[in-house]
Amino acid sequence: MCLDNLQTSNRSNLNALEGRTGFEFVRGDIIGELPVTIRDRAHRFKQIYNCACAVMPPHYQVHPQHMIITGMVTTSPRLQLASRAGAPFLLASTSETHGDPEMHPRREDYRGWVSCTGPRACQDEDKRAAEALACDLCRTARAEVHVARIFNTDEPDAGG
Repeated sequence: MCLDNLQTSNRSNLNALEGRTGFEFVRGDIIGELPVTIRDRAHRFKQIYNCACAVMPPHYQVHPQHMIITGMVTTSPRLQLASRAGAPFLLASTSETHGDPEMHPRREDYRGWVSCTGPRACQDEDKRAAEALACDLCRTARAEVHVARIFNTDEPDAGG
């Protein structure tokens, strides 16, 4: 089941999944209450992926408040959903959690150089908060959590 508001993506990105047994697309926003179709089936989820994020500055800087709320407000309920369902949770994060790095390449233990008020802060802080929530739930053994901190990907034209 895929929930997407299509704010920075295009429905055609799902063409390869359309028609596959068990796949269902639900158009909606991760902010706020989950649609009934998802809430009613949550107990059947075997894995939960949170990939909600506008990934390019021209996208997330248009709606910075939406960006930061996406991670800070929505990650906790999705983690609780994973915990209740006994489903592993994967959070797609970003190299932006490091901010503007002072070193290249970065070591695994590098903590970053972040401006919490700059024009990119909405993405930096969004993902930093989401990672902290996810790791806290994992440390307290209430869910299996994985964080994929994605660096330097090439985004195909999403049609928008």
